[in-house]
Parts: sequence; C-alpha cells; structure tokens
Amino acid sequence: MEKNQEGRLHLVGKAYVDSGEFSQEVAHTRFNIFKKEMALALKRITFGDLPFYNNYPVLLDASIFIYFESSYPQYRQVVFYGTPRLYLTQIYDSLDQEVAIHQQAQVHCQLGSGVLVLSLSG
Repeated sequence: MEKNQEGRLHLVGKAYVDSGEFSQEVAHTRFNIFKKEMALALKRITFGDLPFYNNYPVLLDASIFIYFESSYPQYRQVVFYGTPRLYLTQIYDSLDQEVAIHQQAQVHCQLGSGVLVLSLSG
C-alpha cells in the first residue's frame, strides 16, 4: 500500500518476469501469461481479502498497480488493474446471474412435471 502525490492510497503488487535468467522468448511467454491471468488472480485475491476490506473500506476504491519486473525493457511495466470494488462488483454480478439461473431452472422443472425439483448448489 502506498500513497500517490495527492495523498490517495493505492495498492501495489509485483509480478516477477525475469532478471536475466530466461531468454527473451521465455520472458515474453511469462509476461504474456502474467498479463492474461492477472485480472483473475486479483479477483480471487480481492474475494479472499473481504474481511480486510470490511475493516478498511476506503481501500475498496484504491487503484491497483502491478509492477512487472524484467531485465527486458519491453516487459518492465507498471499496469493499472482497476480497484478492489471493480473485482467485487464482478464477483457479485456473477453470483446474481447464477442465482437467477438456479431460480429459473427450479421453476421450469416444477412446471414441467410437477414432481422433479432441480436443486443446484455450489
């Protein structure tokens, strides 16, 4: 956690791409995998840190920056990944959709035969 020049808090993480031990081709592959999977990883980390955000709700709107560490300049980057609130909104929207699908499936099964009740639980 750091403060920017305006005094706003932001969350900072690092993704280790390389420090010269890998070829540029391997570093390129690692960088692309990290960039591709980072949003999903942050979503899961944010969900796991819900108790933390309950105690520090001001951080829900903190910007998330990930530093990609590499000996190759083209992979040495700082990337903005939104805020924890963005990831929690995605999680809860997804859960709302699953609940709606579950309710819809239950109604269709009850109407279909009058006997079968489909119960999906996760």
